[in-house]
Amino acid sequence: MKILKEGKWKLPWIGEFSCSTCEAVLQVEESDVKPTYNKMTYFATCTACGHPFDIPGKRLTQRLKEKLDQKREWPDRD
Repeated sequence: MKILKEGKWKLPWIGEFSCSTCEAVLQVEESDVKPTYNKMTYFATCTACGHPFDIPGKRLTQRLKEKLDQKREWPDRD
């Protein structure tokens, strides 16, 4: 199959968020977003104060969520 025109799938994701600790307004890029450990949520760390803040999954693209979920660490269940 041949792609005739690229869709939105490969477009880079960028979002604007406020830090809940210091209230700085930040431009968050894909590389800033991390998956949380053992939960289906995401976060970034404020570059002004160093505190983490939540990134709602509904604000992320499906492509980015799939990429981040592959990096998520789950505890071993023995």
